[in-house]
Amino acid sequence: MAQADSPARAWLPELPVAPGTDAVVLCHDSLRTPRAKTTHGLLRHGLLLRICAVVDRGCAGADARQVCGIPASSSSCSPPHVPVLAEVPESTNVLVIGVAPPGGAAPLAWREEIAAVLARGGLVISGMHEPLLSDPELAKAAVSGGGGVWEVRAAPPTLPLAHLPRPWPVPVVLTVGTDAACGKRTAAVALVEAAEEQRIDARFVPSGQTGILLGRGRGVAADHLVADFLSGVFQRLVEDAIDEGAQLVVVEGQGALSHPAYGAVSYGLLQGVAPTHLLMVHPHGRQERQSFAPQPVPTPMEECTRIRQLSHARLLGLALNPGGAGRTLQAALPLPPWDAARDGPVVDVLRQGATALLANLAPSP
Repeated sequence: MAQADSPARAWLPELPVAPGTDAVVLCHDSLRTPRAKTTHGLLRHGLLLRICAVVDRGCAGADARQVCGIPASSSSCSPPHVPVLAEVPESTNVLVIGVAPPGGAAPLAWREEIAAVLARGGLVISGMHEPLLSDPELAKAAVSGGGGVWEVRAAPPTLPLAHLPRPWPVPVVLTVGTDAACGKRTAAVALVEAAEEQRIDARFVPSGQTGILLGRGRGVAADHLVADFLSGVFQRLVEDAIDEGAQLVVVEGQGALSHPAYGAVSYGLLQGVAPTHLLMVHPHGRQERQSFAPQPVPTPMEECTRIRQLSHARLLGLALNPGGAGRTLQAALPLPPWDAARDGPVVDVLRQGATALLANLAPSP
């Protein structure tokens, strides 16, 4: 369920929209690709924004859920059928930039559509690294029409430094992976939902722009923080969740420890969260890192070997992402090496759920 702020989280800015706010998502020529992971996440698990339409000229006339292979469910407040349009409707009050490109800059070709919403007094929600209003044309449109921008990645004004970690009194899970954009957020939400079905008070702590936009828990975009504060911010977020009464805290991971571009963020999260448990996530069948070819994706066991040099957390299991609409683990490649007896079960959380992973939530040795 969508969570309201508590006094413990008063250091985080209030969300600028209410749960269930209608929104249109902009993701031209991206809906069928991993670049549109923000769009995919909102359709699958979003509780903050009700997606009324997706704008992608390459898929116009289709249904977004069918294109993405994301069926309607109670996990999302968006309707069962979401039309794909060729252009942003003039009636749009809230526009979400639904892509997460490497480097974090909005495509220049979308400037006119974004400016039109700002000029009509609308709100544009951006998870980019580069602030939208740093573009003079967009800034001019916002001033003339009274529009605004929610920069989802923007850091809160108060940033805590980390202190010596205390032993957590409840299980704290961090999702880790072998690559970026491999399903760590999806696995974290699935684990929270499975725990809630068993009446466990589980809290989701997002660490990326899409996770924040889901409205399932308050968090901060880890990759936009000043490095000195990354560990302290997530240590504080875990403390807040526990102080609010959480029986289980699940933190969304970022990147991969072995990733040349994003590994520093992965390490900062590992340091600050100080997890009792880890859930490994792997994009089954992906041979090379996306946007970083020809760099191979390590096996889950290889990535675990790196992590074990830095953490004594217990493994919950392996969440495999077979990728693509309709693909299953049975139809994919042979499963990668994994010691299920020692390190937990292998699951496809989207098709099998995450209940089997909860059995390993015993205290770490």
